[in-house]
Amino acid sequence: MSHTTRLPLSSGFSSFLLLPLARWVRDGIQALGQELRRREAIRVLGEAEDRMLADIGVTRSAIEAAVLRGRRW
Repeated sequence: MSHTTRLPLSSGFSSFLLLPLARWVRDGIQALGQELRRREAIRVLGEAEDRMLADIGVTRSAIEAAVLRGRRW
């Protein structure tokens, strides 16, 4: 018969280790979501016709820069 020893998780331990870890995971998931949205926007604009791009004021060579940094007004 085996016994496992459980250490009590005090609030100090959870705030020291678990909360920063949870924030790190949350921030990573948010960053991944932002990157996926950027890639999708670049893909969609890359498939657009030149006339439509001209209507919104973006040249084909400036699609990535427009998505990443926006347009200058």
